[in-house]
Amino acid sequence: MIDWVKSPLETVWRSMNLTEVNVAGFEISGKWFPRKTYGDHFPITSISVDYAYLSADKNSGLLMSKYVLDQLRHKLDIGLDHQIKWGLGATWRLSYQSRYGQYQKWDNAQVGNVVSYKPFWLADARIYWKYSIFTLYAEATNLFDVEYFDNANVPQPGRWVKAGLKVDFNWNKKK
Repeated sequence: MIDWVKSPLETVWRSMNLTEVNVAGFEISGKWFPRKTYGDHFPITSISVDYAYLSADKNSGLLMSKYVLDQLRHKLDIGLDHQIKWGLGATWRLSYQSRYGQYQKWDNAQVGNVVSYKPFWLADARIYWKYSIFTLYAEATNLFDVEYFDNANVPQPGRWVKAGLKVDFNWNKKK
C-alpha cells in the first residue's frame, strides 16, 4: 500500500510503499421484523444491528501514516423503523465508530498537534408521509452536531437537515 509517511521529527511527508499490511476482521448483522411475529398493527416494522471489527498490523515502525492504516476498528449501526399513523412513519439510526491511528489537527489553538482519533456516536432521523406513489420526507443526519474527523484530518459535516419528495413510478408493477 502506498501512503504518505514521516517520522515524528520530520516536517515533510513523503510517499512510500508499505509492502506488508495484514488485515483481518469480521462482520455480523441481523434484522428483525416484529410485524411477522406480532401482526401488522404492531408499530415497529424493523430493528437492525450491524457490527464490524478490523485489525491491521501497523508495522510501520516510528513512521506516522497519513491515512492508509487508519481504518475503522469498530463500527456498530443500530436502526429502528416504525409506523406512526395515516401513512406517517419514522426511521432512527445510531452509529458508533472507533478508528485506529492519529492525525495532525489544524486549528487556531493547536497548529499541527498530533492527536488520536476519538470514538464517537452519530444519530440520524427521518420522518416521512407516504400516500399512493408519493413519499414526502424530512431528515437530519448527525442530529447532535458531533465533531469528528475522517482519514487524514478531514473534518466531517455537522448537522444536516434536508427534505424531499420521492415518486415511485413503478407503482403499477407487481413485485
